[in-house]
Amino acid sequence: MKRKKKKKSKFKKRFEKNASWVTFLIMRVLFTVTPAKAFPLIARYLEVISRPFTRKQRKIALENLTLSLGKEKSKEEIEYIYRACLREVTQSFCELVSATSSLFGNSSRLDQFKEQFVLEGEENLKQALSRGKGVIGLCAHFGNFTLMGTGLTSRGYPYALVVRPADESRVEEYFQKWRDQLGFHSIPARPRSTAVRGSLGALRQNKILALFADQNKAKGGVFVDFFGRPAGTVVGPAVMALKTGAPIVPIFNVRQGVNKHKVIIGPPVEFEISGNQEKDVLTVTAKITKVIEEFVRQYPTHWWWFHNRWRTKPKKEEGVEKPEASTPFL
Repeated sequence: MKRKKKKKSKFKKRFEKNASWVTFLIMRVLFTVTPAKAFPLIARYLEVISRPFTRKQRKIALENLTLSLGKEKSKEEIEYIYRACLREVTQSFCELVSATSSLFGNSSRLDQFKEQFVLEGEENLKQALSRGKGVIGLCAHFGNFTLMGTGLTSRGYPYALVVRPADESRVEEYFQKWRDQLGFHSIPARPRSTAVRGSLGALRQNKILALFADQNKAKGGVFVDFFGRPAGTVVGPAVMALKTGAPIVPIFNVRQGVNKHKVIIGPPVEFEISGNQEKDVLTVTAKITKVIEEFVRQYPTHWWWFHNRWRTKPKKEEGVEKPEASTPFL
């Protein structure tokens, strides 16, 4: 019998929110005054001192890495990839906070992102947008994915994304102002109906709609192969593409140095439509998941291995794995 979790008191909730806000302000000041060239050192230092507090994440990551890359990587290489992954996440966060702080009240700094982000495969994006149906940007928690959109908006590309607000309202307000200044079209993730309407509206306006398709989907997803194992996967990109005819274009960010990034824009994902909605959703989802896997294989230190990607297991009926229902959008 499961024990019921005790509800947090109002005082504790208020304390935690205020503590997170104060912590954020301290980091904002710290990363604003710190030279960007020091970010890799900070990331390495924080990775070391956080080890006692990230044992759960380490266990998940090493298991994921071993099952996914164990046949081609040694134990030492797997350990290195995990640590490099944590450093990449930390360095990306340093860059994000520094960028947001320097941008407020200084719109001319928008041009800095043109220098920090180079585009590879830009012709793929231009051709996809020329169809006039919008573009579904296939994205993942990969590299500095949060700042990646600035490499597009700084060049005049219309960029929209579905946003799950931060738990602390003041932190969310801060980042929303930053997204507004950058020209991001922010679509609330909840309620679901708002996310669907906003996403369809963005595509009708011929915008790039960034959708992330690399994390575990417990309910409303389908199971497709990811590194040789069935993974519960969101169907949003597939459903959107089938409904609107918008091309799915892979967009991934690869680090080139400190505050230097390359946004790789791949050709649209190709697939054939059978007319069977359930089958087509499964086919398209499998295709885009394969694209994500190819990027992760090429740049393994850039992906969030500590995320429990394979947490949800397929249900079995008569010894055959069956996917769950795939009706919800996100």
